[in-house]
Formats: sequence, C-alpha cells, structure tokens
Amino acid sequence: MYNEIFFTNVLKVMKQKKMKKTDLSEMTGISMSFISHLTTGKSNPSLKTMEAVAVALDVPLSYLLESHDLKKHDLNLLNSNNINMNLPDGYEFVSVVLSKSRAFQVKQWAEETQKKFKNAMNYLL
Repeated sequence: MYNEIFFTNVLKVMKQKKMKKTDLSEMTGISMSFISHLTTGKSNPSLKTMEAVAVALDVPLSYLLESHDLKKHDLNLLNSNNINMNLPDGYEFVSVVLSKSRAFQVKQWAEETQKKFKNAMNYLL
C-alpha cells in the first residue's frame, strides 16, 4: 500500500513542478525503466530510492508517504517544526499512515480531541 501512496504523491509533485520522468531519472541517477515502474506502482522502491526521489523533488520523504487531502499551506504548517509551539501543555502532534479501519477509529478520536483542544484554546485566550 505504501508504494501506491508513494507513486501517487510523486506524480502529484512532478505535475506541480512540471517535471517529466526523464527529468526525475536524470536528477536521481535512477534508470528510466525503474522510474517508469516506480510511477506506476509496479516497483517496490528501497528507502534509499525513495529518499533520492524526495531529494530530487525537493520535498520531505514523509510528504511522499502520507495520504492526505490537505492544501499546500496546511502541509507546510504540518511539516514545519513550529506546530508544537502552538499546542497547549499535554498535547503532542504526530503523523502516521494507518489501515482504513484504524484510521476511522483515529478520526473519531481526533474529532473528540479537536473539540477539547478548541475549548482549551478558547479558555487560554
């Protein structure tokens, strides 16, 4: 499943940067054949390969491994180190990739936690 998320995000970033597969191949030193397999989900890239692709695309590797529907501004905020500075004591930010059933449970918990967080922030303000 991670390779599906990975190649989808790679294609998304390549499109945003108007890059071709040949550009990615040249920038990473990875063969065009493997890049083609990588961007269609037919390969099982190593961590070293994924890192090389992330560097070539100038994005954090974690971005290429996350399944998300967030806007670029929100992603930049999440990828910054400043997010924890805005959290009240006792709260911590984490990012994970989960199975759909586990993600459903976490989303329910997150909704409850966000309500508590908003109440705590309103109290602090």
